[in-house]
Amino acid sequence: MQSHNTPYVIIIDPTDMTDDEALILYYVLENQARLGVSYFQKNTSYPIPKSYIQNDTDINIGAYNNIKLTHHIIRRSRTRDENQYRYEVFGKPIGSGGYGKIYNVVGTLFPLEDHRLSLKTNKARVIKEMNKRNAESLKRFANQEYNMARRDEELGAKPPVFAHPEPSSKRMHSYMVMRFIPGEELQKIIDRDQENKENVNDIDTDTRIKMSIAAARAMKKVHLNNIVHCDIKSGNVIMDVKSPIIKAKVIDYGGSKDKQCMDSDFIYTGIFAAPEIHAGDLPSQKSDIFSGSWVFNDIWRGDDHPANDLKDKLYMKMNDAKHPMTDKMIKKKKKEINEKILTVSQHCKFKNLFIGINDLEKSHRHSIEQALKKNTNKSLDKRGYFDDLIQVFETISYERLINKIPPVDESDKPLILARDTFIHELKVAHLLGIQLRNKLDKFVKWNYCDITLDDLIEMQSLFLDQSSGVPALSDKPEVISLFVERLQIMTFAGLTSKQAILEKLYGIIDTCVENIKIMASMENQIIELKKRLNQLTHMFERTRVGPTFDEFNLDLKKIENEVQGALKYQKHQLTLEKIESLNIKLAKQIKKINDALLIFNGNLNTKLDDSHNVTFIDACVNTVRSYTLNMGLFSHHESREIPKERHVVRLTLKNYR
Repeated sequence: MQSHNTPYVIIIDPTDMTDDEALILYYVLENQARLGVSYFQKNTSYPIPKSYIQNDTDINIGAYNNIKLTHHIIRRSRTRDENQYRYEVFGKPIGSGGYGKIYNVVGTLFPLEDHRLSLKTNKARVIKEMNKRNAESLKRFANQEYNMARRDEELGAKPPVFAHPEPSSKRMHSYMVMRFIPGEELQKIIDRDQENKENVNDIDTDTRIKMSIAAARAMKKVHLNNIVHCDIKSGNVIMDVKSPIIKAKVIDYGGSKDKQCMDSDFIYTGIFAAPEIHAGDLPSQKSDIFSGSWVFNDIWRGDDHPANDLKDKLYMKMNDAKHPMTDKMIKKKKKEINEKILTVSQHCKFKNLFIGINDLEKSHRHSIEQALKKNTNKSLDKRGYFDDLIQVFETISYERLINKIPPVDESDKPLILARDTFIHELKVAHLLGIQLRNKLDKFVKWNYCDITLDDLIEMQSLFLDQSSGVPALSDKPEVISLFVERLQIMTFAGLTSKQAILEKLYGIIDTCVENIKIMASMENQIIELKKRLNQLTHMFERTRVGPTFDEFNLDLKKIENEVQGALKYQKHQLTLEKIESLNIKLAKQIKKINDALLIFNGNLNTKLDDSHNVTFIDACVNTVRSYTLNMGLFSHHESREIPKERHVVRLTLKNYR
């Protein structure tokens, strides 16, 4: 044991364990799990189940009776196999809000064949923790969030774990594991920008356009997944402005609903809510479009919602010890705030947009203002869609790019022709990129389907179409860069030639086709092995000699589970990024399963070789016994004393041969 242990207690750091500690921790966690414990708090004593360890291992526990952990741990079932478990190790919170806290996952513990726990740190994950006094309410809320969040594969949400980490408290906690989304909360980016908007423009205009496109596409994806988010705002958008292609992700699905199953149990932020919600109606995707408009107001430096200013002043007065407010005064101020929220929602106007943004043309400002005005119309039917906003910002982006092309001498016809040709090539890249992206978006279904060979062929054909795919483009780097920017596919980021795009495409899709074929072959191999084992079992049962195949059936079942688990990886939202990551996962699974099959076949063949010898020897023993009885050389009683040790008979047979 490590030197930092105290008398009778082993201090275990799950991120840095000896082999013995890794085994002890496994037995402690599993023993507690049998008692219904799924949350393990750091600096808390947990008893060591000495009987298990002494029976199953050669570890000498000595006088140690308990362990303490240096990190928190939760135990969760695997999404692929509910009978297998993983242990997420986490420490201090990295964020908090009205919902609860966010923790960074240090690593994931999983048991090896010898039960020792091993730590994986190759996946960036977080844990969202929430708590409520009403356990049923929390379970309903957390499961609802999981069911909506899991529709976005990039979030990688795992089923929530429920626990009472503080025995003295009646509050139940939920813990949901998700992927870490790179970037920063958009609200924090906006806050920094607002502080400087009178003096300096830290975010250039082209970046603001890209941020707007990314935000609109992220909101559109929520709707493609058949979800009404109910609480779209800058605080619920993660933006990665440092990525080669700026990416955004809408988060916090706690109050979200399936578009077809709306009810009154939803959560929203009042100041950004659409007028129909304030009127008591159920929200719809059109309500999200209204709320989302405030995000674009923030990006383009519009004034904050006027109710926020009233709320800030109220909280300042409430905390003023020298001039305390009466309950009646507070109630009056809150009523004033609510009236302001209602008025703004019914007559929404974004004021003082574009302050300090001096290089945006008047016509482009007008286009943005009109789009936001349309999407905050009091009438739902007159509101637009996120696609409309994407089109507005991409058109502005294209026109700004064209305007940057330097003019040429009007008398130089070859230069004029070259310039016009270049502009036309950029226009083709702009339009074809958008057209292809919209076609690819239709592959993204929230109810994941198997990635089939037909899907892959269709996707590849879209790229290879002579009139609307990559071949229709000019091979100028600027043209390809614009095409890639419009596609919004991270896999192609930085590519500047048609050949590079096609090579990348072929590499991804051809590899996936090959992997799917290999997995199908392995599945067929499992089926044939099961048949073979079944036949062998019946054969040896009839002769009542030879081996049993129970151990092989168990081993084959384990391999079959691995195959089925790998096949589940093929259920994806069909994007090139997902196919690329699927290839990596399938390659690992194929190697693992192939190695297991080789070992299985080797062991089975060895067993059968031995079994055939045994069967032959047993038959010879019976023949000898029968012959001696028929010749009257021994009595029935004496015949039972014939040596039956097979190694003796084998020597005898060898001599006669």
